Amino acid sequence: MIILQDEFYLLQALEEAKKGRGFCSPNPAVGAVAVKNNKIIAKGYHHAAGLAHAEIECMSQFPKNTPGVTLYITLEPCNHFGKTPPCVNAIVEHGIQKVVYGLHDPNQLVRALDSNEILKMHQIETCSILLPEIEAFYQSYVYWTLHNKPWVTAKWAQTLDGKNGIEGDAIHFTNQEAFDFTHQNRYHTDIILSTAQTILNDNAQFNVRLQDKVYPKPLAIIDSQLRLTGQEVCFSQARPVWIFHNHLYQPANPIKNVQYISLDSHPEHGLDLSLVLQCLAQIGFHDIWVEAGAKMMAQLHHQGLVNTSIIYVAPAVFGVNGMSAFQTPLINFENAKSIEWFPMGSNVRAKINW
Repeated sequence: MIILQDEFYLLQALEEAKKGRGFCSPNPAVGAVAVKNNKIIAKGYHHAAGLAHAEIECMSQFPKNTPGVTLYITLEPCNHFGKTPPCVNAIVEHGIQKVVYGLHDPNQLVRALDSNEILKMHQIETCSILLPEIEAFYQSYVYWTLHNKPWVTAKWAQTLDGKNGIEGDAIHFTNQEAFDFTHQNRYHTDIILSTAQTILNDNAQFNVRLQDKVYPKPLAIIDSQLRLTGQEVCFSQARPVWIFHNHLYQPANPIKNVQYISLDSHPEHGLDLSLVLQCLAQIGFHDIWVEAGAKMMAQLHHQGLVNTSIIYVAPAVFGVNGMSAFQTPLINFENAKSIEWFPMGSNVRAKINW
């Protein structure tokens, strides 16, 4: 039976999970709280792949065999050996009496066994409650697990007359709310995807800048002809970088700490973007945040590779000097699953789910 108390503590576990989102791939972010006598006695979350899982971090904060403890976890506890031992074993050894979790893990390694049955064999009561908030949180992980594809969110900004800039001028025309929203999403994504053209045009850093702190994020770049030299500011940060390029070009002076992936290229359409995304999924990235120019945005949408589009609209008009924000024939937005509009001060934001 679902009770409001269980929902409350699962949402507290979700708050813990959010702390690790964007830093755990190929693992999902997970949060846990331990409750005794209607009080939270411990909290934990998964910080990164290879580090302690949320359950382990949480249980490390109270003694084994503490009576009357219920462990709330956002995701079904793992039951297989990976970089760390199974969490179900640790739960049994720690003497937990009850486990409540949110999402059944779709991972085939977990599905091959039954965490519920393992726990019940040791007289541990179990219950699964999938709250809408938890289901939404794991959207990209479930999609990646079931389809072997990453969840792709494509973001661009445009003026009232559909322009995204003035040629030769890296002008910023959206407001602070749009900036903050972009960087919050960069923070929580697994990897940022862009193009060499965008980096050369804007000298983009593609990091996260929030609350006077700077966080580097993994970066993937489409650079078909290997035009980037390593002197661009995005290479000044210590982080993993992948460059996808035409197999006819080879790096004469490889950029330090960059992995190069060569792909076939079409004379008109360039690299196969579906292969780029497939490679990133195989590396283990569930969630991809795309910031690029009009050409790549058009290709991604026309090839059906975008799951969510984010569009900022700013109160500006660039007129005949402006560059079109979307170089493509008509896209029928009536095919979208949902379209939502959100105010952002003087700007507005559209969220389109495909």
